[in-house]
Amino acid sequence: MRSYLWIYLIGALLIPGRPLYTIFYFVGGVYLLTRLSLEYAGRRLEVVRELSDARIFLGETITVTLKIKNPTGMPVPWLQFIESRPQQMASEPFCRIVTLSPNQMITERYSLLGNKRGRYEVGGITLETGDPFGLAGMIDRRPETLRFTVYPKVSPLTDLGLPARLPMGDLATRRRLFEDPAWLTGTREYVAGDSLKRIHWNATARTGELMVKQFRHAMLLPSCILLNLNRTDYDARGFWLESELAISAAASLGHYLVEQKQQMGLVVTGVDPDVDETSRLVKLPLRQGRGAVVEMLEVLARVQAAVEPIPFARTVVEEAQQLPWGTLLCIITPRETPEIASACARIARSGQQVMLLVTDGAPGRRAGYQVCQISDLRGEVVVG
Repeated sequence: MRSYLWIYLIGALLIPGRPLYTIFYFVGGVYLLTRLSLEYAGRRLEVVRELSDARIFLGETITVTLKIKNPTGMPVPWLQFIESRPQQMASEPFCRIVTLSPNQMITERYSLLGNKRGRYEVGGITLETGDPFGLAGMIDRRPETLRFTVYPKVSPLTDLGLPARLPMGDLATRRRLFEDPAWLTGTREYVAGDSLKRIHWNATARTGELMVKQFRHAMLLPSCILLNLNRTDYDARGFWLESELAISAAASLGHYLVEQKQQMGLVVTGVDPDVDETSRLVKLPLRQGRGAVVEMLEVLARVQAAVEPIPFARTVVEEAQQLPWGTLLCIITPRETPEIASACARIARSGQQVMLLVTDGAPGRRAGYQVCQISDLRGEVVVG
């Protein structure tokens, strides 16, 4: 482009001509100067995209901040930018037309409602600019994106129609296997031989006597959530609502387990597209603490139903055989089929604890296991 500008200038200086040629060279020069200045400024525009949070829960809102800066000494008469947004959250891209002075930065914000769990991207962006007279223009497409995750809804157990407290793998025992420091049951007077680490200083100051802490003696056993996302096991018309309710129940149970300081594992008959799209089984090993629930929520946000599912009842039996004795299995499935009932009874006879949670079925006590029906009393599993 600069070579053409030099040709125009040399031609205007060396070739004597009539006023028409002078006007032609003048207009051509203005066009080239405008084009060069627009390209110089347009290519150097800086775009910064920020998210209010990289992870939100279903029904929450995320704010996207878009900053566009002109770091050059050239003005941008007008700039139209079009930002791509997830179609599930916004029917149209985010579009604005602005003017940028030299070294000016503008800031635009918009919000997205997390109405469906999953992994999403905002961006890229298309920048289009030109001069006020329509002589020159430029389009610059930038593919950079930012990703964020919408977690499934986590509810109190009572909001899912479940008892407020469940036997989540914590079995009290008369044998003093060990003391769990997370379960303080009371205090007693100090006895010679007690460790100084057990002294309860607040109780000592309150009573005036040396008091020590008493803990619950327990045998902590792990829990495992087994989630059925086989599309063929759900009713075709209600698959979306029932499967999302089942996923929300798994997330809520996992959160409850971690709060109870339990080890927790996860098995899903589904596909995790971020790990392996060919595998039809997603597994998380037994873990404890905040990291365990975060990893579980990440998986439950991404997981999808398998096109060619594997038998859920057989998977439950196989996975139960690999878990420690006494593990509580929280089995989440749409309904209690004869195959599921047989698998639950077999697992219970082997020494495991079994809770069967169904989205469609009658709750009650069975031979060796308990059946609970999942329900969303507030109707907030899916928004929109």
